[in-house]
Amino acid sequence: MSAAIGLAVVWGAVDARRLAIYDNEVGLWEDALRYEPDNPKAYGNLGFALYRAGRLADARPAFEKALELAPGAPRTHNNLANALVATGQLSAAVEHFEEALRVRPDYAEAHSNLGATLVQLGRSDAAIEHCREAVRLKPSSPQAVFNLGNALLASGRLQEAIPYLEHALQLKPTYSEALNNLGMVLVQLGRVDEGEAKFAQALAAQPKNAEAHNNWGVVLFQTGRLGEAIDHLQQAVQLKPNYAEAERTLGLALVASQRPQDALPHLEEAARLQPQLADSWANLAVVRRQLHQAPEAVAAARQALELARAQQNAPLIEQLESWLAANDRGAKDDTPANAQPALPPATP
Repeated sequence: MSAAIGLAVVWGAVDARRLAIYDNEVGLWEDALRYEPDNPKAYGNLGFALYRAGRLADARPAFEKALELAPGAPRTHNNLANALVATGQLSAAVEHFEEALRVRPDYAEAHSNLGATLVQLGRSDAAIEHCREAVRLKPSSPQAVFNLGNALLASGRLQEAIPYLEHALQLKPTYSEALNNLGMVLVQLGRVDEGEAKFAQALAAQPKNAEAHNNWGVVLFQTGRLGEAIDHLQQAVQLKPNYAEAERTLGLALVASQRPQDALPHLEEAARLQPQLADSWANLAVVRRQLHQAPEAVAAARQALELARAQQNAPLIEQLESWLAANDRGAKDDTPANAQPALPPATP
């Protein structure tokens, strides 16, 4: 399962009366810069307006120009870092969050955002430290409380994460990401019915929460409710392009539903997105064999075996070697039932 990670964004105040006479915020700040071309706050606000409009490639140079004019502005460092996170440039983002905190050590949003980014980089201990500081500085912030719970979840400290996720929901009852992550914790603790109820609440609050659709789909798949699982997983991949985990689970659910032809493009997409995972190629080998695509099945199995050996995945190595040996002998029997790898356990 995927844990949702939230990032807070802050920006300079905008006079609502001025906004009313402009078509959009981007136009407002572009116009302001015609009159004050060296105004760092205007560049910072232009960057945020572009960020909010989804124009991330244009937002970054605006933030960088703001910092060129006012290098010590912590808010601009924070917002540039958020734009970098949104484009997957996590290490560069960390540098700007850290610079914001060097200038302003009590900047709660930067602590929280840095913690959330460190979670994505797998640095859970450092993430927890920054998230705790954010909560100390701003205990009423649902975002800060959520990020601390999420950091604890990412480090495997499930029981410790629960009170923070629950507190985030006390502060913001419709917090879809917190509902989703709390549901994920409950499922991992074996409280499946309670977890599913949280997924339902997460989707009631935000029907386009792709992670909640995926996570609920995983639970439905694991408990044999294939039709419902497929419905949720299809929504997940529609809402979030390049969602490898959802593509893989959807493909496996379709295979289990005796729909290998429908499963194939999803398993191919999962392998394209995560070519380093042996399971991705083993899944492809299974479905291609079911579709009587023997050469393609063998190629996928050999790729899976190479990766499994590199990853020292002994059970999968044994399964693949057995199947390939049978294939090399010209065996006519189908892929052994146990050659299909189990769905990986839920991880944040």
